[in-house]
Amino acid sequence: MKTPLLFSGLALLSLMAACTSKPTYPVEVENPAIVYNNSSVLSINKVELNDTATLLYMHSKFRPGYWIKFDTATYLLSGGEKYSIKASDSFKIGEMFRMPASGEADFVLSFAPLPAATKAFDLIEDVPVEGAYRIIDILLTDVKSRIPKVRYHAGEKLIPSVISNEKAVLKGQIFGYRAEMGDEILSCSYFPYGCGGEASETKLKLDKKGRFNVELSPYFPMSVLTTFGKCYVAPGHTTELYYDLATKEIAFKGALAGINKDMFNQRVIDTEGELYFYTLDVNGMTGEQAYAHIDSLCFRHRDSLQAQKLETDASRILLDLLFKNSYLSYRKNLPTYCRVLEVAYKDGRLKQPYVSPDFKTTTYTEEGMPEFLQKLEDSPYFSYSGARSANPLATEAYYVEKLLLNIDMGKVISEEEIAGLDTLSSPVYKELVEDHLTAYAQLQEKMNSMENVHLRPFDELPNGELLARLLESYRGKPVLIDIWATWCAPCKSAMKTILPLKEKLKDQVHFVYITGETSPLGDWQRMILDITGEHFYLSGGQYHFIMNKFKSQGVPTYLLFDANGRFHKKYIGYPGNEEMQKSLQELF
Repeated sequence: MKTPLLFSGLALLSLMAACTSKPTYPVEVENPAIVYNNSSVLSINKVELNDTATLLYMHSKFRPGYWIKFDTATYLLSGGEKYSIKASDSFKIGEMFRMPASGEADFVLSFAPLPAATKAFDLIEDVPVEGAYRIIDILLTDVKSRIPKVRYHAGEKLIPSVISNEKAVLKGQIFGYRAEMGDEILSCSYFPYGCGGEASETKLKLDKKGRFNVELSPYFPMSVLTTFGKCYVAPGHTTELYYDLATKEIAFKGALAGINKDMFNQRVIDTEGELYFYTLDVNGMTGEQAYAHIDSLCFRHRDSLQAQKLETDASRILLDLLFKNSYLSYRKNLPTYCRVLEVAYKDGRLKQPYVSPDFKTTTYTEEGMPEFLQKLEDSPYFSYSGARSANPLATEAYYVEKLLLNIDMGKVISEEEIAGLDTLSSPVYKELVEDHLTAYAQLQEKMNSMENVHLRPFDELPNGELLARLLESYRGKPVLIDIWATWCAPCKSAMKTILPLKEKLKDQVHFVYITGETSPLGDWQRMILDITGEHFYLSGGQYHFIMNKFKSQGVPTYLLFDANGRFHKKYIGYPGNEEMQKSLQELF
């Protein structure tokens, strides 16, 4: 009679042993959940743990011909212990790896072995530069979503584009937040009074649980670009955003909730990669064939957008507004995009042979637009997309936006133009312009007191004498000229990256910044307040003369000169602090 009891006891002991046994190698996890990744270039396809190494199967998507690099100070972090990088199967650690023509690459990174029981770890590139890789909480176990359940209303409406000086509130919670992710975990930017001028950028302060609450100052309902994607806010309304860093799930409450759910991270045709491959498609075509092919691709994509299951019908209206803006802009600039690829092929940055279509006999026109696009001409929701509209309120907004941009360009606003503001539908317009004029006058007073700021100082000089005159003042030390623009995101990112190098070489190198009239004067003056160095704002002709002289196709462009003003080297795009320091030291 005791045998069954004995059997039961043995079974229980066996089950307990199984439950308490330690995980053993090998451990493989496909497409691990990642809580935070500060790089849009890198993703992880698989993690493999064994007793000799930890292998990360990586995927990189970046511009063809551009490079990526992992510093030798890269490591994995788990349980407070560091596991250093050992090797890669595709490149030498610490050296640049250039992206192939496809713009995509797969490679394996090898690190010291993590324990088999590891549940999560971080990948850290431990170098003091902007953009150093930080992938935090790479999860090797299943995770459950912490996003609140929300019921959206199919009949939700877009809020009409009417100007207001009330605040818009954006609040919510980021689940999975850790303090070491840094302040940039959630930021937002938007154009307060329309689609032009300087963007307003706000860092959202999170508490320990990832909660935030911020007031924004858009004058119309409009999109706000957050760290995770785009959402819409409106003056006088509160929008709530909830995001799970591990599962990448999103939920919204409050104003425009269902529309935001539909539109968050929505692909229209404005993504860099999509347009790049569209432009590759027209290689060698005639101009007519190129436009016809682009139209076919774009409208096929529009059909797929409208076929989606959406929370609200209003989202379909907004999708077409965004589609129209992106489609017409891309179609108009197609010849430029094609020429850029042809130049990239000729100078070796694009390996695939590319011949730009001949657009000389093809005239760009908006006539004959499909009917659904024509219906958007009088849209009362113009501010959501930045697209032009025949709506009377849109006409007022564009008029005021032009005045504000003219103020930023340093142009005089006449008394007639100020008086004309009294005829508009809202007194907010006049308040906005008068506040802008006051702020600009204060800025000019500040500029006049700064000896390192030079506004069109060489207008009387022939273009051929410009560079020699500029460099004359900086004899005795090497000169690094940074050619940039206020609207150029890579330019601004590089300025942050180079800060440690500037501090290190501040007594050995002259740092000179040049921009031209593509940058609104007011934006330039506001931005340079926080940028040490010598600043030059040139006329459009002089700016383009320098760009053409050094065969630069874009910004940022960096020109290095020795202590006697002789040209040494050029970079298009910032090469990183290590490479830049090496080139500058060649001049000492």
